[in-house]
Amino acid sequence: VDFSVAANPLAICLGVSGYVILEEHGRRHLLQVRRAGKLASLEGTMGPSVAGVVDFNQRYRTLQDIIDIAMEAETREELGLRTGEYEVVPLAWALEVYRGGRPQIFTLIKTSLTREDIEQRLSSLDPVGREFDDYYFRSLYGDYLLDRKHFDELNPEACMNYLLMEEYLI
Repeated sequence: VDFSVAANPLAICLGVSGYVILEEHGRRHLLQVRRAGKLASLEGTMGPSVAGVVDFNQRYRTLQDIIDIAMEAETREELGLRTGEYEVVPLAWALEVYRGGRPQIFTLIKTSLTREDIEQRLSSLDPVGREFDDYYFRSLYGDYLLDRKHFDELNPEACMNYLLMEEYLI
């Protein structure tokens, strides 16, 4: 299969994804979501906290602009978090084989909000527009390790995001 831009001029899009991590009482927790069954890709699977496609914006001048603007939009839309409540840490840019070789930006989203704060935000989102069917706060052991049974249920995008995040946190 040819994944080059020349062979796929209309199929190339830039995706973004990120895992939210929060710390409570000296323990780190990862926000894990089950993607809504109504989505166009990876529906019903365990995905990262936030995932989406970058919309064109004339303010983009650098890769950092894309990360800042796109992740702000996705984090607000999918989780209800507001600017200033989190920090986005870029982890990597890669071509995702499972998404037809499309480019993807992977991030870590660090917040000082509590699980209760985030639950309130998630429950305040309009159920019709939600991009998740369920969510979970997974404890991280040693501040970065996810239990193997939870790792094994992740979709490929979430696996990649998690492994990059783990590498960053070590």
